[in-house]
Amino acid sequence: MSDFEGMKASLAEVCGLVNGYIEKCSYFYDYGLEEVTEGLLAYLMRPGKKLRPAVLVWSYLASGGSEKDLASVLPVACGLELTHTWTLIHDDIIDRDESRRGGESMHVIGRRLAKENFGASAGAAEEYGLAYSILIGDALHAVSVAMMLDAVKAGAPSEVVGEICRLLQGVTMRELLEGELRDVNFEYMPTEAIDCDTILKMIEGKTSSLLSYSAMFGAMLGKKTADTGHPAVKSIGDYARACGTAFQLKDDILGLVADEAELGKPVGSDLRDGKKSYPIYLALSRFGEKERAEFLQIYGNGKASPQQQKRAVDMILETGAVRDTESLAVRLVTEAGGLLKDMPDSRYKSYLLAWGAYLVDRSR
Repeated sequence: MSDFEGMKASLAEVCGLVNGYIEKCSYFYDYGLEEVTEGLLAYLMRPGKKLRPAVLVWSYLASGGSEKDLASVLPVACGLELTHTWTLIHDDIIDRDESRRGGESMHVIGRRLAKENFGASAGAAEEYGLAYSILIGDALHAVSVAMMLDAVKAGAPSEVVGEICRLLQGVTMRELLEGELRDVNFEYMPTEAIDCDTILKMIEGKTSSLLSYSAMFGAMLGKKTADTGHPAVKSIGDYARACGTAFQLKDDILGLVADEAELGKPVGSDLRDGKKSYPIYLALSRFGEKERAEFLQIYGNGKASPQQQKRAVDMILETGAVRDTESLAVRLVTEAGGLLKDMPDSRYKSYLLAWGAYLVDRSR
């Protein structure tokens, strides 16, 4: 079995462990209102990679953790998945997305429940849906912390688990939420006030930070240390941060040039919606005055025709922006791989390296 095949098989195994733990966890069933339990489990039980728990598990095992003690770190891994999930719920409100992972987004579930349970009008159902979604996100946040602390009862060192929880709430969430707000702010900023550097800062907060801390937490548990300055902890965290940035850069590329059927969403939507993505802004920095004016007539124009959208993509391709964004993503992962050179060879180290390579070589 190749490292890539092993990584995918391990990812599926971790996904099963996480789903099994969540399904049996009493925190989801202690509420007196059935609609709370429905909301808490909705996103979690849909098909999803459970990537952050997998990164934590691989980092834990690659850093000296034992497979026989995996049950002691599973609550932390699951808590990270819940953390990621509640941010998605709130993100769907911000972006007004109607679906998530092949099902209704949380505010749409709430809208439906308002009509089914109370016969609410369309306007009232809309308001209920937003309130429901916010509250479910808040509840999931609370459960995530309780779940992570359960790792102590499962045998993980209390000092390490306590520091992990402090870091997640006091540092990781600050980075993640600042990245999210940067993205929101972009919608209100003039095009010329944004550049590739500001977009990278947004990506590092919104996308890379939680992946980085997932790896760090795994290494902390594997090394049984609360020291975030430990060389192994810092190296693996920096590796995952670079991979997270590369992951988003690849996403931005796929949003422009992927096969629509394979990607599962309309290609060109990033252009139509005026998404502030790295390849788009790299192209903008290379356009002449005439090309820039033509491009901005299409970019962010919800009424642009398919032919106009194709013209805009062709203009981006002509600047080499997609090629150079791809090169940046590959370079980030390749250079970051060197950070793991002092880590003892193991199949879990190989999974981390295969994961990084996959992020920049995928087609969806």
